Amino acid sequence: MTAKRALIILIICLVPRVVFLGYALSNNDYDAGRLLWDDAKEYHALACHIADRPAWFFEKNSGPYQFRKELYVPAYPIFLAFFFKLFGPDILMSVILNIMFFCLCVFLLYGIGTSLFNEKVGFISAIILSAYPTLITVMTLPYAESPFIFLLLLGLYLFILFMKTERTLYLSGSAASFAMAFMTKEVAIFIPLVITVLIVMRFERRIRRSLTSIAVFFLVYLLIIVPCCMRNQYKYGLFAPSQFVGIYLNHVFWTVQSDIVRQATCRKAAEASCRHWYAPLVSFCMERKQLLWGMGTISILRSAGYNTRTISAAINDPGVYLGILYKTSRRLFVYHIGAWCFTGFIYLLSITGFFLLSFKRKVMPLCINLFMISYFILAYSFHYNARYFSSIVPFLSLLAAYAITAGIGRIKKGMHATAG
Repeated sequence: MTAKRALIILIICLVPRVVFLGYALSNNDYDAGRLLWDDAKEYHALACHIADRPAWFFEKNSGPYQFRKELYVPAYPIFLAFFFKLFGPDILMSVILNIMFFCLCVFLLYGIGTSLFNEKVGFISAIILSAYPTLITVMTLPYAESPFIFLLLLGLYLFILFMKTERTLYLSGSAASFAMAFMTKEVAIFIPLVITVLIVMRFERRIRRSLTSIAVFFLVYLLIIVPCCMRNQYKYGLFAPSQFVGIYLNHVFWTVQSDIVRQATCRKAAEASCRHWYAPLVSFCMERKQLLWGMGTISILRSAGYNTRTISAAINDPGVYLGILYKTSRRLFVYHIGAWCFTGFIYLLSITGFFLLSFKRKVMPLCINLFMISYFILAYSFHYNARYFSSIVPFLSLLAAYAITAGIGRIKKGMHATAG
């Protein structure tokens, strides 16, 4: 990577987030505490408590839970607590750390794109990731998505290096990164299965090497997960990384009879009565419409001090949502439409890149991107907002960048042929 390219990526990465942060602070009397919403507020409170009383993390629980997030995987609050212990519980510290993590994500994607394809793909994918509208707010506010995606991309980058060099050190680092990603967000629980499939594909004719690699990966992975399980067994009487893991597994395998599952069951019954073959696909896409629809606009409205209850309630009705947004702020309405067009264009390019990789039979790059995108789309259900789907954006960026470079290459060949 040249210094010029690194500077361009860094500017595109930092400028929108610094502008958003300045906008948010100026609209909240420069009180960073007003930027803590939902999960971010819970993470911050738990991190402050761990920083004040580190021994609490290992003390046996004898009463009601003090924090909702203490039953979740603890990596992100512990990381914040470490910096709070050194520099004080400043909310801006959390924001700066998240922005730094995102910058590292962008440069890691550059390395992944260069390793899988070429340097041009890496550079363009890094620019797409930096400019992606939803991530401007998600990767600035103190949510766990930024460190999670960093660990996810770090594990993938080391795994790609392992497949190229077959060095066990890279495989061990990859396993450790994926384990820490799981300790940050439980959704990564099945990532080892994806890695197992990729290892088998890489060493399909070398069974011994394949089995050894899988054993090393799971050994390192478990060495990080098991101590957390032991701590939870002592503190809460639960031998698991978090209480949410069991809930998540039940959700994945459709065994929790909640309102969401009942709604999904009714939907499936309606599909069974529909004769159109595309009904399940349409229903599946509509369940995840916030993947397409969410642009982080509500976070911008919140940061500007607007009451977002009405527009949040209309999130499932695009027409009503746009109407409320237009009445609330015409500038944000224009931003939302522009962001939507940008995102839709990236999706079209990603689909094009997928078909180009299929036609050129680039198996490993195709499988890595396809497996990761499919994994996170299937892992989250329809009651999650766009923030949770940010995990697929790096892989969409890779496919879109590949389509762009392939298109530019064809245009150049056509121009040379015409000139000749």
